[in-house]
Amino acid sequence: MLDFLIALIAFPLLLAYLVSPYFVAKRKGKNPWLWTFLCVFIFPMWIFLLFSKNENSSRSGGKNKSSWIKKATIGVVAVKTYQNVYNKPIVTAPPGFVIKGLKQKGLGATWEVKYSKLDSMNLTQSFTIRSTREKARSIGSAKFVITWP
Repeated sequence: MLDFLIALIAFPLLLAYLVSPYFVAKRKGKNPWLWTFLCVFIFPMWIFLLFSKNENSSRSGGKNKSSWIKKATIGVVAVKTYQNVYNKPIVTAPPGFVIKGLKQKGLGATWEVKYSKLDSMNLTQSFTIRSTREKARSIGSAKFVITWP
């Protein structure tokens, strides 16, 4: 009779021990069969399951905010890449000068042009193009022609 009472108490506890990881994992959005197997045969896995993030709740506010930030960042990078590749001004140097570099500053249509005179190549100078309306830049008697695509 004592064995029957022990079995009557132990069986529901054993059943709860075997079934509860399934429902906890399902509620947290994890694979319930995998976590049931891990929790039944490897007891410390209960700790990981109980203290893991709830994957279902991340679909609400938190994911939307980070998703919005990611989309905005990707958009800014795309605009910058577009400006760098497709909206780059074409600067034609006058005779006696050579263009050494063209670099965009910021996100707008501001570009820095580095140039040198042919007779003093070790001395680099620069000027800034601030607008797409700028068509030429005069430096002394030399005139740099700027064309936009």
